[in-house]
Amino acid sequence: MLEAELPPEDAPAQGKPQKGSDNNLPPTSHTLLDLLIAMSIYLPRSAFGGLFSLASKVLNRQGIDQQLIKKAYKLIPRLATTETGRQALAQRNGELQALILATADKTPSPARRDRLLAIHELVTHLPTSDLHFIPSIMSEVVLGCKEANEKARTAAFELLIHLAKRITDSERNPPGTVIRNSLVPHMPSDAPDAPATLEEFFTMASAGLAGSTPHMVAATVTALSRLFFEYHRELAPNVSSDLVQTVELFLESNNREIVRAVLGFVKVEVVVLPEDTLRQRLDGLVPKLMVWSKEHKGRLRSKVKGILDRLIRRYGAQLVENLVGEAD
Repeated sequence: MLEAELPPEDAPAQGKPQKGSDNNLPPTSHTLLDLLIAMSIYLPRSAFGGLFSLASKVLNRQGIDQQLIKKAYKLIPRLATTETGRQALAQRNGELQALILATADKTPSPARRDRLLAIHELVTHLPTSDLHFIPSIMSEVVLGCKEANEKARTAAFELLIHLAKRITDSERNPPGTVIRNSLVPHMPSDAPDAPATLEEFFTMASAGLAGSTPHMVAATVTALSRLFFEYHRELAPNVSSDLVQTVELFLESNNREIVRAVLGFVKVEVVVLPEDTLRQRLDGLVPKLMVWSKEHKGRLRSKVKGILDRLIRRYGAQLVENLVGEAD
């Protein structure tokens, strides 16, 4: 019945839900899908195949309005609330991974939060043999950290940490577990395997620093800020040092969006790095910060002021004053 209410394959794409009858009732397809999602946890396991098939048709069909796509993604978190549903998600994890990858470019903005929540559940049940799914979706998760919608942005940050925990889960990953990069889309078939370690995860997340757009670079720096705050104690000193040094280079960028993200990273750096380690970086860091202290747009000046305030609290006013140029 629901499938009959869906638009035909060759229908033009719809940006907004269609109006129902004159009394402004929602379209029948919306109501039926809502009922199906609500009832899904009470259905027998034998009915789950039809559920997943229907969700796949909704996500892949042309002409589906944005709200239907959003509702279809809600099915996975809903099923994950029951033991039977979790078993089904684990059993069909492979085909759901393929569905997520195939629909990456078809997700409208209103559905991004629900898509990220659905991916969160898939990663929870991700087999160790399929860890290559994580680098396959990494760019989408990183971009989600710069979403305008707060709920979508929060879901992206939570998923980012969830991915790191899945990569480093020693209980589920036996010693010697690797990520098969040759199975990652757009990677060469002879790409070498990588160890499933926290350092490798930071390498994956850092790939966007070479992005072709300022938005991608800024999103990557924002994601790295969250990861660095969470895992700074667990990173090897050389990895931490290389990360800090690399991100600080972007303070010399002419793009305000990138610099704004880097200032957020520097704020984390000032908070979490040991005093001796941070002190060694201040001679080069503070002059770069002062370049943006005169900038009135984009709140850059207030961000620099906040960082200097934290430095003064840690090291005293005299040390910071000596690092600031005479003109400042």
